[in-house]
Amino acid sequence: LGLDNGIAAVNLSNHNYFFNDLSGKLGAVYDVIKYKETIYIGSNTGLFFLDTKNKLQFIKGSQGQVWNLKEIDGELFCGHNEGTFIITNKKLQKVSSYTGGWSIEKVPEKKNIFIQGTYAGFVRFKKENKKWVVKHLGETTMPFRSLVFEDAKTAWAAHAYKGLYKVKFDNNYDTI
Repeated sequence: LGLDNGIAAVNLSNHNYFFNDLSGKLGAVYDVIKYKETIYIGSNTGLFFLDTKNKLQFIKGSQGQVWNLKEIDGELFCGHNEGTFIITNKKLQKVSSYTGGWSIEKVPEKKNIFIQGTYAGFVRFKKENKKWVVKHLGETTMPFRSLVFEDAKTAWAAHAYKGLYKVKFDNNYDTI
């Protein structure tokens, strides 16, 4: 659970564990994921992980808002205020410079195509020859916080503060 002043893990079959950040370094938590046996925590101050002693560790260079953490095709994606990164060995590798990487969702019925809502509209991620190719779908630059697919070509997108939009994609996911 992401809290304004730390995180809490609730396992209904075990004793509860509560992590309280008394230092204030963690900030407001926006996402948590367990990836390759490590817990990563995205907050308004950056990206953290819990080491083997459950001590909070900051990932260098991740200062700023971390909006989203998601495992895609065996890689850990980090949607960040400065763009989108892949986390490898607890280090950042920028894969997209489009700022404000909010949610990223797999296109139904497509193996390697994902759409991400950002501060400046939608971005398509497509894996080609084991490399991510990123394209901004420049028809709109409105900020979209989240995205849910109705079917392979239609999605519903939540604008950052103006409501819900129905979005139709072309066959190649190049335009909307």
